[in-house]
Amino acid sequence: MAISRWLAPCAAAAALVTPATAQADDEPPVVAPVVAPPRGRALLRSRVRTRPPRSADELEETRRPSSRGPEGFPLAGYHGGRFFLRDDHDQFRLYPGLLMQVDTRATLGRGVDDVTGPAGDPLRPQMTMRRARVDLGGEILSRWSFFLSGDLAGPTPHLEHGFLQVRVARWLSLSLGQQQVPFTMENRTDESQMMWLERPLAVRFAQPSNKDLGLMASGRTRGGVFAYEAGAFGGDANQERGPVRANVDARVDGVARVYARPLATTGTIARDIQIGASVRYGMRRKRDVHYPLAPITTDGGTTLFATSYRGPDGRTVNILPSGLDTAFAGEVRVPVSRLDFRLEFVSLRRNTREAQAGLEAATSERFGHLSGTAFYAQLGVFLMGRPSLRQAPGRFAPPHIGFPKGHPQKAPRGLEIVLRGESLRATYSAGDRASAPGDARPDQRVAVDVVGAGVNYYATHHASLSLGYGYVMLPGSYTGDNSALAPGNLGCPTRRVDVGPNTACHNGAHSLHELTLRGQIAF
Repeated sequence: MAISRWLAPCAAAAALVTPATAQADDEPPVVAPVVAPPRGRALLRSRVRTRPPRSADELEETRRPSSRGPEGFPLAGYHGGRFFLRDDHDQFRLYPGLLMQVDTRATLGRGVDDVTGPAGDPLRPQMTMRRARVDLGGEILSRWSFFLSGDLAGPTPHLEHGFLQVRVARWLSLSLGQQQVPFTMENRTDESQMMWLERPLAVRFAQPSNKDLGLMASGRTRGGVFAYEAGAFGGDANQERGPVRANVDARVDGVARVYARPLATTGTIARDIQIGASVRYGMRRKRDVHYPLAPITTDGGTTLFATSYRGPDGRTVNILPSGLDTAFAGEVRVPVSRLDFRLEFVSLRRNTREAQAGLEAATSERFGHLSGTAFYAQLGVFLMGRPSLRQAPGRFAPPHIGFPKGHPQKAPRGLEIVLRGESLRATYSAGDRASAPGDARPDQRVAVDVVGAGVNYYATHHASLSLGYGYVMLPGSYTGDNSALAPGNLGCPTRRVDVGPNTACHNGAHSLHELTLRGQIAF
């Protein structure tokens, strides 16, 4: 009985493999016995053997993703100073980030406590959220990049950056959208990487807003010996903070910057020495531009030269841009070991007109111009750590990580001493181009000198504390030689500024002191 049970399956198997031609035509066909389907692992092995090959698209959709990129680095994490997220082919990347700057400011000097009214608000000790940005950068197929950031600080949340960039070659990249204008080295430096707490007075004077809407081309030669940035921008961004104003007069500014590092390929200690120049040329159409010029202010926001004033008849008059607007700038940077010296100068001429507030589109009382020159020089010395804690200035681009290269993962620390000197000389001619008969206005001269010192402590690349002191000198203020407004003489009769009725007049007040403490977190 046992032998028959063993022979029965063998006979059935032999029948299965017997060719059909071996059977006689008059014999009935052999029918294979019904076998129960395999279960468990046997079922899986059976399906794997008998299933036809999948198509390439199906394999791509169903394959199990890798946990590492093609060079062996993870698909998400922190590297090179940034957080990242990417696919396992490294064709798509995302870089989340943030910037938080909390400032505590105080203004000191003769007559500061006596100023009341709106003019005294910036002079009060205060803590402010200077910047609170959330940003997202990314790369697509290695050539396309984008960067988007919004600032939640201030009275109105607004967009700071919003542009896309495509890299055609090493010598040509195109970027379109709201981005930093390529005028001066400091203007192209990210706010989280500045040596000083604020952009220099000279740079703010020539380029009140460092961001604008436009199209820009940029590129460099092999080794970075020569680089350029040039583009067309709306030109109507006229404020340091807040939403960028869209183009209002169908005119654009042509802006270009070139810089060179003659010793970049030598590998010596002087390889990063840099020289460069910037130029801007634009027009403002009188019938369409109804916003006032940006005032000249200190780092702390104290107004030195107002572009809105109260006339003899009590009406408010605004100074507006109108006509030609040109500027030129030069730059020098000498980073050697632990030292970083920077120097930039600017020269500009900006045609203007004056109109009563609320009637800018209807009338113009006089046509003039604002012209002047300014410069700053600053020196940074690292007593502890290296300048590599901060990115090189003048190079703003969407985030990028080079795998497998990157910064060391050990968090470095640094302590830097910064010294800065600034000077500005400008002249405002109210009606030298055209004015009403008998309405001759004397020129207003603006003279400002600033010396300052600061300390930057870096706990890591991402956490720092900065302390800055600035001594602002306004030689000859309250006289015909200098129209700059010192807090101590805002209450003088010849000052046409809205201040409190009891604001005192100090004829000898020609200076003020500014202190700023900043805590920063940046990724």
